[in-house]
Amino acid sequence: MRLSLDRGRLSPGFRAWIASIVVAMYGSNTESDDDTMNEEERQAYAEDRGGLAVLRVVEGLVYTQGRVLPSHIGDIRDAGFGDDEIVEIAANVSLALTEQLVRRAAAWSRNPLPPLDD
Repeated sequence: MRLSLDRGRLSPGFRAWIASIVVAMYGSNTESDDDTMNEEERQAYAEDRGGLAVLRVVEGLVYTQGRVLPSHIGDIRDAGFGDDEIVEIAANVSLALTEQLVRRAAAWSRNPLPPLDD
């Protein structure tokens, strides 16, 4: 999936910004997160090219399991994003969420729960 997204229309920096927002929203507790964007870089993306509209869509995807308001889709279109880019944003959110779940599962498998008493 990542290879396909690398060929997409969104820049690598924009994809990294989306992933860093997902990590911040999802709340990761693993040490292996490779969140390489600092707060200044995140803020620059948020202020550029409809960042607030993108944040609303990402928030809907993360917090409401994909239920994004039609007005948010309208806002992101008004910010200049086409349908193909909106789908790419959703795919990047999906990939970042999947990576977070895999990291949590890997951390859990290294520290399994103690056996239940019979």
